[in-house]
Amino acid sequence: MVLIEGDGMEHVFDYDPLVAEIDRLASDCHYDTQERLISRIARACATYTEITSLVIGLHKHPVRDGSDTLGVRLKLNINDFVKLRQSVSPEADRVPNHK
Repeated sequence: MVLIEGDGMEHVFDYDPLVAEIDRLASDCHYDTQERLISRIARACATYTEITSLVIGLHKHPVRDGSDTLGVRLKLNINDFVKLRQSVSPEADRVPNHK
């Protein structure tokens, strides 16, 4: 929530553990697709019941001849999070063996 009653950490979500997990996810393997990384980040966010909506966007550049950008975006609302939380399994976040 952005609208808070006072200026203090007790009024806001502490993003530090989530940011650390996203850093870990981003660096623990090579991703062939942006979609896989975004899916893993969404699952990490789903472990926090305080998170009820989310917009994630990833962009790659350069795409062609040193220019252009290509990106994907995932948008989840509270209903999407309910479904995601019900479907998350320990295997869902497993890192594939890359040779």
